[in-house]
Amino acid sequence: MKDGTSRGDDLCLVSPGLIEVEGKIWNTRPIFIWQGQLSRIEIRPSNSYQVLWTFDIQDDEEIVDYTGEELEPGNTYYWRIFDSTSSADSLVGIQRRTFEIIDLEKHEAITQDLAKLDQDLNKQGATEEAIALARVKFFAERNLWSDALSEVFKVKKPSMELQDFRSNILQRLCQGEEN
Repeated sequence: MKDGTSRGDDLCLVSPGLIEVEGKIWNTRPIFIWQGQLSRIEIRPSNSYQVLWTFDIQDDEEIVDYTGEELEPGNTYYWRIFDSTSSADSLVGIQRRTFEIIDLEKHEAITQDLAKLDQDLNKQGATEEAIALARVKFFAERNLWSDALSEVFKVKKPSMELQDFRSNILQRLCQGEEN
């Protein structure tokens, strides 16, 4: 199976894996974002068949927080997805994406810079959405696009403007994948 191959026309795995410049992300507990119907996600190291984490998708879910053991900086992982017609015992999902957690030194530096940013914004009394948008900018400046996108989807009570942005960005990313 190749990265990004698909049997379904309406399935688009967005993050992590579609929008990275170098296939690298910062978050050791990533948020998985997609469009379309699927039934299960599995995470495993790229050099092993050992499944680290499995999540069974509810009906219309298209965003899932990774809740397994913290992923290791410097390591590469696959997330494989299965549709409702895939056998639970099947070794082959219908699609997969590869992503790598940035190396430990860069990871620690970004973690420190992010903590300072959060502290400064909290001192200023920034709203949850303002903090998220500042973090989006922070990650975008470092070409960590999946991390930037994840921040957009972490906001619990988004404004109408942010809700529109969420749906528009997913449509654009997935249309770009089809071309």
